[in-house]
Amino acid sequence: MGKVLQKCKLIVWDECTMAHKKSMEALDRSLQDLRRISLPHNFCNLVTSKEELVEKVFPNIQINYKNHDWLSVRAILAAKNKDVDELDNIIQSNIQSEMVTYRSIDTVVEADEAVNYPTEFMNSSDLPGMPSSLSFGGISSTLPEFKYLLRNTQFLLKLVEMVDSDVYYTLEDKCALSSLVIGSLLDDMRHCTEVVFAILNHHILLSLKKCEPHIIFRQSGSLAEQIFTIWFTLCFMEYLKDGPGQSMYLLYKALKYQIERGPVDAITGDARYSLNEAKLLRRPLNVTSMTSTHPVQYYHLEQPLSTENCTGKENHIANTSMPEIFLTRLLTSKRIVQKFLDGFMESIIYANGKECPSLLLFVFHTFDEIATRNNFTNETAVRSWKVNIWILRFWVNILTNIDYVLDVERIPAVDSSLAVIAQTLVDAFSNANYKFEKESPSSKLLFAKDIKRYRIQVTNFFRIVAASPRLSIEAFHSYFATLTENPMHCALQNDLCEWVRSNGISLLKQLSTDQCAETRGIMECLKYLLSHNETDMNRICSAIQFE
Repeated sequence: MGKVLQKCKLIVWDECTMAHKKSMEALDRSLQDLRRISLPHNFCNLVTSKEELVEKVFPNIQINYKNHDWLSVRAILAAKNKDVDELDNIIQSNIQSEMVTYRSIDTVVEADEAVNYPTEFMNSSDLPGMPSSLSFGGISSTLPEFKYLLRNTQFLLKLVEMVDSDVYYTLEDKCALSSLVIGSLLDDMRHCTEVVFAILNHHILLSLKKCEPHIIFRQSGSLAEQIFTIWFTLCFMEYLKDGPGQSMYLLYKALKYQIERGPVDAITGDARYSLNEAKLLRRPLNVTSMTSTHPVQYYHLEQPLSTENCTGKENHIANTSMPEIFLTRLLTSKRIVQKFLDGFMESIIYANGKECPSLLLFVFHTFDEIATRNNFTNETAVRSWKVNIWILRFWVNILTNIDYVLDVERIPAVDSSLAVIAQTLVDAFSNANYKFEKESPSSKLLFAKDIKRYRIQVTNFFRIVAASPRLSIEAFHSYFATLTENPMHCALQNDLCEWVRSNGISLLKQLSTDQCAETRGIMECLKYLLSHNETDMNRICSAIQFE
C-alpha cells in the first residue's frame, strides 16, 4: 500500500465523509510520511453534535425552508438510517408544524412471491436509504374544529351508538375504530376516562333495557365494550411491572423449560411434556442430540398417519389411543409448574396481604355504582361484568398473546399449555358448578382440585374489594398524567377525522334524533367539517404541485 501511495497521482475516495474521521487522519499522516503532502486544514470541518451540523448546513431553516432554491444547494450525507432519522427529527423540530407519520409500502411483482412479504413484514421494514418519513402535509385544516367534537362527550356517545346499531359494521371495523377513538383521546387522559365511563354507563343502560346484562364483556362485540377494554388495558399495563408481570414471566419460563425437556415437533408443536392433551406426542421416540452442519430449519418427529407405508390396522391403533396413557405425562408437567401457577394466581387476586391496585378497585366500584344507579340488583350479573373485563378481556388475552407484553419467543408448544392455564383461570372465577364425568376434558380433570382451592381465594378477593372504600376519580389525576404523553395523537385524530367525514351523513342522522341545544351545536360543527372536505383535498393537491 505504501508503494501505491508513492506512485499514485490521484486518489478518489467515494463518499469519504461517511468514513470514520480516524481513517481520514490515517491517510493524512501516511501522505505526510511518504510524499510530504498534507491535506488542507479546512478540508474537513468538524462539528461536535448533530444539532451544530444542522445549524451549519441549514441556518435559519425555520425561515428558509419554503425557499426551494435555498434547499436545492444544501444536503447532508449520512452513514446510517439511524443518523438520517436523528437529523430528520432535529430539522423538523425547528419547523413549527404538526407532524404525521406516513409509511411507504412496496409491491411484489410476482404473485407467487407474495407469501414472502406478509403485511406485518412490510409494516416493520425500513427500506435502505429511506428513513421513516415524518411529514408536515396531510393534516386537515379543519382539525381544530374536529378537536372540539372530540372534547364533546355527547358526540362520541352518538358515534358509538351509531356504530353499535349498524349491523354492517364488522368486528374488524369496530376494533380499528376503537383504537382510533382511544388513541385520539390520549392527549388528555382525564377527559378520555370521563368519556370511556360515559360510554360504558350508556352501554350498560341499553343492555339492561334489552334484558341482556349477563352478556356484557363476554364477547366484546360492541364498540363500547372494545373502547373500554382498550382503555382498561392501557391503564393497567403499568401495574404488570410489579407482581403479576413477574409471576407471569416465571410461569412462562417454567413451562418452556418443562416442555423442552423432551422432544418437540417443530411443525405441529406437539411435545412429550405438555399441559394440553391434544398437543402431546403420541408415539414413543428414542431421540439423541445432534449437531447440525446445515441450516436445517424444521424437524418432523411424527410420521403422517395416512401414509401409504402404514396399514389400516396401524392407523386404527394410532387413532384410538386412550388418553389415560398420557395422564402420567400431564401430571408430571403440572407438578413441575404447580408452584409457579400458584404464584401467578395469587398475584392476580392479590392474595397473601398484597394490596389491590387502586385502578382495579375504582373500576369494580364503578360497576357497582352503575348497577345501583339503575336499580339493578342482580349481584351475579354484576360480578360477571367484573370477571369478564378482568379475566376474559384482559388476562386471557395476555396469556394467549404473551409476546404482546413480554419480550419472549412465541412457541406453539408453550402457547397450547398457556391456553390450558387460561381456561383454568376462567373456571376458577366462574360460579358455575361443573359436573365432572368420564368424558370431561383432561384439562378440567387435571386442575379439578386446584380450581376448588382457587375459588375460595377468588371469593375472598371479591369480599376484600367490596369492603374497600370507594375511590374518587380525583385520586387518579396524577397517574393519568403519566399516560397523557402520546406523540402520535395528532395523526390518529386526523385519521379519525377522515373516518367521521366518510360517515358524516349517518352521524347527522343519528344526531338528528336528539334535538337538544348541545346536539344542534354538534351538528353545525359536523356540517362544517363535511362542507370543507373538498377544499382540503384541493389544498393538498396544490401543495403537492408546489403551486
